[in-house]
Amino acid sequence: MKFRTEIKIAPFARPIDHAERILSLGSCFAEAMTQRLQGVKFHAEGNFAGPLFNPEVIADAIERAASGYRHTAAEMQPNSEGLYFSFDGATHLAAPTAEEAAARINEADEDLRRALSEADTLIVTFGTAWVYRHLTSGKIVANCHRQAASEFERERLTIEGIVARWRSLLEGPLREKRILLTVSPIRHLKDGLEQNTVSKAILRLAIEELCEKHPQCSYFPAYELLLDDLRDYRFYAEDLTHPAPQAVEYIWERFSQAAFTPQTRQLNDRITRALSFCAHRPLNPASESYRKAAEHLCTELAELQQATGIDFSEEIASLKAKIQTK
Repeated sequence: MKFRTEIKIAPFARPIDHAERILSLGSCFAEAMTQRLQGVKFHAEGNFAGPLFNPEVIADAIERAASGYRHTAAEMQPNSEGLYFSFDGATHLAAPTAEEAAARINEADEDLRRALSEADTLIVTFGTAWVYRHLTSGKIVANCHRQAASEFERERLTIEGIVARWRSLLEGPLREKRILLTVSPIRHLKDGLEQNTVSKAILRLAIEELCEKHPQCSYFPAYELLLDDLRDYRFYAEDLTHPAPQAVEYIWERFSQAAFTPQTRQLNDRITRALSFCAHRPLNPASESYRKAAEHLCTELAELQQATGIDFSEEIASLKAKIQTK
């Protein structure tokens, strides 16, 4: 008997390897994927100004980075706690003065500008089609910063609007990049289940049209893996919204099978074991058995670094420091 509907995912036409530079932008799920890639030593980074939940604010961030736009202190907004912030960034970029807040969001944009110019592949995760427009500025904001609801108007993006906005990016600053699009499996329950479903459908149809018209785009079914393949509340966290660790692990496994060659997956396994040993706190770092194991691993990492170009210098230095304390 079959109790699940498993999704068949075709291998990527061009696999991803450790030589690739990856920029991941979008919702919280994009950040989870970045952390997974970094955990096996891929050069992956993204969301410098915090999570970006909808296609419009992701497009805004890319356009600012590509154009070299600089925020000014006059654009910063004060909150009730005496901090200044930008509607383009998350709360961690808020600062005591408008000048400092502008400097922080500009630094995040500069990091994105650099990463965008270096990236071979962009992983872009759309979270919701619902957006909030700031009435005074007319801007769709990345974060409302707990300002009064009366300052915003809630809108829903359209398929046509998303496709038009992203077509200009794909034919402009992203024309030389490979784009992997996903829909976040995280449900936006505050919108209500019915409106969340409509929102996800809009995102999925917009991505389908973009992939049909732009060969550099492809789709990875993270949303379908959680909602249709796993399809059980035991794969959700206690909030019944975010995926549980087992679900994130499963999605990562399916991504690995599609994105990486068998050789890269084997390398990932070696890296995972090595980093796990490095992170382990030995009961007796002065023991002979630990010293031999650490020395062996240092040699293995040095050889791996020489063969692959992956930087293990920090791990090697840490291991040597542990055994020198004997």
